[in-house]
Amino acid sequence: MPIPAHDSPAYWLHLAETADRYTAAARRRLVTPEVLGPLLDLHRHHPHAMLDLAAVLLASTLRACPSRFRTPAGLPDVDRLFPYRADALAVLKAASGANRLFGRPPAAAADIEEAERQAVVLRRVRDSVTAAWRAGAGAVPPQQPLPALRAALAGYEDDPGATSAVLAIATAAAVHVARPAPGAGPGGAG
Repeated sequence: MPIPAHDSPAYWLHLAETADRYTAAARRRLVTPEVLGPLLDLHRHHPHAMLDLAAVLLASTLRACPSRFRTPAGLPDVDRLFPYRADALAVLKAASGANRLFGRPPAAAADIEEAERQAVVLRRVRDSVTAAWRAGAGAVPPQQPLPALRAALAGYEDDPGATSAVLAIATAAAVHVARPAPGAGPGGAG
């Protein structure tokens, strides 16, 4: 299937469909190279597509987030949806898992400096995600948070580490929101 022109209505629809498939696979922990293929195709055709995908995932979370995952102000709570406090070891473990997925050797101790930098980026990006949700919640009309969310992520386009951190948080949040509440039937409870 050809990739639609960037920023066209067909592009955003394609991203929404891709986000749904990606979230379903992530929820079942079945993210394989086949699932990642469409994401990589998007990235090859549109260098900032991963931030666009993250904005779609954040919009989905903003819209469907159960109250148990919201702040008192009504925003999705990044600390509840992405409770991970990354340190260099956590980043190295995640990198090793991703490397395994693509048939590459595990991350090594020599990668510790980059892992430490990525842990700092992840902490910084957490605040940006909260700011994006705040911007999306204040969007006019309220049914259209996507442009505000994407604008709030501007500045990360040329930072692969920040882009991957935003996508990690957006994915974890979307997976939490898609997961049923403990003891709830299909569809969950808010």
